[in-house]
This record gives sequence, C-alpha cells and structure tokens, in this order.
Amino acid sequence: MSANESLQWICIETVNRPPQPRSGHSAVIYNGSMYIFGGL
Repeated sequence: MSANESLQWICIETVNRPPQPRSGHSAVIYNGSMYIFGGL
C-alpha cells in the first residue's frame, strides 16, 4: 500500500515475492515524518 499526493491509499502491484516479514523495530510519526528504528 502507498499514499499518493491526494492522500488516498492505493495497492501497488508487484511482480516478485515480497520481502520476508521483519520484527523487533519501533516506529513513530513526528512532525509529519515517520521514523523507524531497529529491526531485523
């Protein structure tokens, strides 16, 4: 999923397998930006 300029979510088609699931991270939105820390 991705947000476009009109702030609507759209599904993105892929041609290959998606990446493996990740874990052990944290995320926060601050001043309109998302920050992701850590993870595997």
